[in-house]
Amino acid sequence: MTEPDEVQSMKEDTYESQIKPPSACSEEEIRDFEGLVLKGEEVVPKGLRRRIELAAQLAFLYTADRRLAGVGALKRPSLSYRNSVFEKAASSLKPDTFQLELGWLFIEESHRGKRLSGILVKKLLSSVGETSIYATTREQNVPMRRILESFAFAESGIPYGSVRGPYKLILDTRPAEKTTRPT
Repeated sequence: MTEPDEVQSMKEDTYESQIKPPSACSEEEIRDFEGLVLKGEEVVPKGLRRRIELAAQLAFLYTADRRLAGVGALKRPSLSYRNSVFEKAASSLKPDTFQLELGWLFIEESHRGKRLSGILVKKLLSSVGETSIYATTREQNVPMRRILESFAFAESGIPYGSVRGPYKLILDTRPAEKTTRPT
């Protein structure tokens, strides 16, 4: 498990990932993170900055020339939000056992198709050890759903309508004992 003030880095070919708590980020890093999350058009913008600051871990993926190519996070959603997600999905699981949500994953279009989201997911999950985590993904986002499945996430409940558009979301959960990626 990562200490709160520790920063994890990893080089993967021509990319470098960094995982760190928001408190260890510079103002510029937080601003850049927020910009990419908003570019993905998957979040409610109101209050985003505060939600980013409350996250457990932020992931940054940089190119060799230090351009931000992607982001992701382990978020700490409120219990009321978790209750709402699990209720909409008609999940039989208890939302209070899932303190963290994997999300805000976004890779710049010019860097897609290189399995970079998987690198961020792996680093984020390894930064928290054995913790129950959930994620929501668009029903039609097959690549992300495959990534989640490869990290022992499983669909819980039924697809439900998004408040962000005319599409459905799927709730995936990973219990605490599932800590490693299958080989």
